[in-house]
This record gives sequence, C-alpha cells and structure tokens, in this order.
Amino acid sequence: CKNGVPALGQDCPRDGAAKCTRCDAGHSLSSDGTCAAAVCMCPNGEPALDTACPVPGEVKCKSCKTGYFLSDMECQPNHCTCENGAGSKGVECPADGTAKCAACLPGFSLEDGKCVENK
Repeated sequence: CKNGVPALGQDCPRDGAAKCTRCDAGHSLSSDGTCAAAVCMCPNGEPALDTACPVPGEVKCKSCKTGYFLSDMECQPNHCTCENGAGSKGVECPADGTAKCAACLPGFSLEDGKCVENK
C-alpha cells in the first residue's frame, strides 16, 4: 500500500495486493482501496494537492486565473476602483485595487478606462 496503511489478514484480498485501510496525510482512500493524492477544489484557479490539501474536496487554491487574486487560499475576483463611475471586475480588472472604470455616472464619458467629465 503506497501512501497509506496496508490491509492485513482477511482485509487483504491476496498476498502483495495494493489495498490500504487508511491513507497518509495528503491522500485519500479511493474506491479501489488505494491511496490517491488528495485534491481540493478551486473555482477560478489551480487547486491545492497532496499535503497542501488536508481535506479532499475542500476549496483551497494554490494559484488563480487571470482576473482573480488569492485571499485565504481562495480565488476572489479583482475589483478595480473608479472615480465618477463603477470599477471593472474580474478579468476586466488587471489587478485588484487598481483604477479602471467599466461605466460612468451621468455627465461623464468612458475614455481609456477612466471617467472624464463631458464638455
């Protein structure tokens, strides 16, 4: 049994079989009795694996896709600021907290990601 505790006696189907009764940290028991690397979930990013994923299926990320940033091991969408309008979000915002507008208040026009006053 690789990455776990081997089955013994009547729990072992045959001598030399790769069947585990429990798994080491970072691994989970598969339906076939082997220990597979634990895999977490990560919407909008790359999931944590093995020992970085203590609970298989838990949301835990190691990196994020473009438009998201890592916060407390989860991928959160970037939120941009915007003076005189609404800030861009997600992939439309190059980095969290930067200035880039998605829409402007009445009396302002969107130009190069900024809200400028109409003339």
